[in-house]
Amino acid sequence: MAVGATSPRTGHAQVRVAVGLLIVLVLAAGWLLRGVLINADGVDVPPAHQMPAVPTGATVGPVEKRCGSGGCYLEQRVEPPDGTSVTVLADQMQVTEQRCSRLDLLAWRSTCTGSHPVDDHLLVYLLYESPLAF
Repeated sequence: MAVGATSPRTGHAQVRVAVGLLIVLVLAAGWLLRGVLINADGVDVPPAHQMPAVPTGATVGPVEKRCGSGGCYLEQRVEPPDGTSVTVLADQMQVTEQRCSRLDLLAWRSTCTGSHPVDDHLLVYLLYESPLAF
């Protein structure tokens, strides 16, 4: 074999490594592109049907979109049934503290819900949280 020439086995191994690296790069680029597109889809709040379930007897106001310096979110006023405190209502709705869940492994943003007690009612919110600042 001539000096500098590669054996057929070495050539096949190099091709396999190159193809493997190309596949990894294409998959990584696809994952990044999907993440960017999901987070920049123009939808700045989750759909209203993702608001937490309200216990029977509670008075529910309309779902309203609000925006502030931290972004936009959905908010709904919920008044507890007679004899139920705002704290108990928050416990029943599982919104005593903010809870977030990822859409899927490829999405970079999470859907979060929580609440703020205000006098005799609860303000329940729903928002997207993202590590990216678009």
